[in-house]
Amino acid sequence: MRIEDLQTPCLILDRVILERNLGAMRSIARRHGVVLRPHLKTAKSADVAELAIGNGPRCITVSTLAEAEYFAGRGFTDITLAAGITPQKLERAGALVAEGVSLQVITDDLDAARAIGEHAAAFHALIEVDSGEGRGGVSPTGDSLT
Repeated sequence: MRIEDLQTPCLILDRVILERNLGAMRSIARRHGVVLRPHLKTAKSADVAELAIGNGPRCITVSTLAEAEYFAGRGFTDITLAAGITPQKLERAGALVAEGVSLQVITDDLDAARAIGEHAAAFHALIEVDSGEGRGGVSPTGDSLT
């Protein structure tokens, strides 16, 4: 098959480069004493996830609930949803928790935080803090964190 014949979109990886980069990431994480939690929003592949985590914990990060459902269906049970969750998505996210997934959700919205706190599912909630880029998150010096 020629590259020109591939249907798009599709994922094309150079396995040698991929494995070299993944090894470097795992090494950096070990050196700093942290667990590598690869973000799989581009690869969207359980095979790539397996390569990324190696022999480490099966912790991953995704951008959508559809991605979380895909990876949960392939045995990944420690998932961080990197995009802020909205209250209308909590039932769907709760279904993953009910299936045994440890799901971390993120918000920078007070109403969403309240809804997360009131939801029956045992979510792990993280507050997104603006690190200075102004893309999202609450101000680290504002009243929202108190």
